[in-house]
Amino acid sequence: MLNRRIGGSNPQANRLGRSGWKLPIALSGGLALVGFLWLPSTGAGQVPPQEATASWSGASLRPGDMVRLLIWRDPELNGEYPVDETGSVTLPLIGQRVAVGLPADQFRQLVVDDLSQELRNQEPVVTLLRRVRVLGEVQMPGLYHIDPTMTLGDVVALAQGATPEGRLNGIRIVRDGSEIRSDLDTTIPVAQAVMSGDQIMVPKNSWLARNGRWLAGGLLSMAGIITASVIR
Repeated sequence: MLNRRIGGSNPQANRLGRSGWKLPIALSGGLALVGFLWLPSTGAGQVPPQEATASWSGASLRPGDMVRLLIWRDPELNGEYPVDETGSVTLPLIGQRVAVGLPADQFRQLVVDDLSQELRNQEPVVTLLRRVRVLGEVQMPGLYHIDPTMTLGDVVALAQGATPEGRLNGIRIVRDGSEIRSDLDTTIPVAQAVMSGDQIMVPKNSWLARNGRWLAGGLLSMAGIITASVIR
């Protein structure tokens, strides 16, 4: 009797022994899968980040850009005046001026000087607006005019904000058909990254980012089922 108790088989103990090593494996496997799915993207296939190439003050305006005037004592002259297809802009008091071909800051100063000669003891506020196209996961894609005080977040706001699927920490800039940046977030000033004619692309979140909460919940539930079945 004693020998049978000491050397005999105990079914319950065997089940517990088997579950003792199966349970950690099941849990670690499930958690490893969840961790893998939540790993951040490595950016494979994207254009590597580059130094900002935009030079807001130095680059010339383009047709489609605008010149904004603010004249305090003559508000009827205030407005936004477009650069036409010939590269010229027609402004109040001073008439037509060629905008394309001059560094932006130089052209702006010429406009200020010419207007100041026509006004009485006041200096106009002249702001150059660059036209860009906002595309991707925004509520209202389209053409917008932006000024150098804006950030990329302000530009997205002009397009009524991102869609629920938009990703705001990987904004891309496309210039002349080539993607030059793919790593921008909403805090970047447009004067450091954007030029006339650029396309500002708000990408879509990955499938995992959009469905990660649901997927993680499902995996954890599955891990619970596996755990319960193992310890039976």
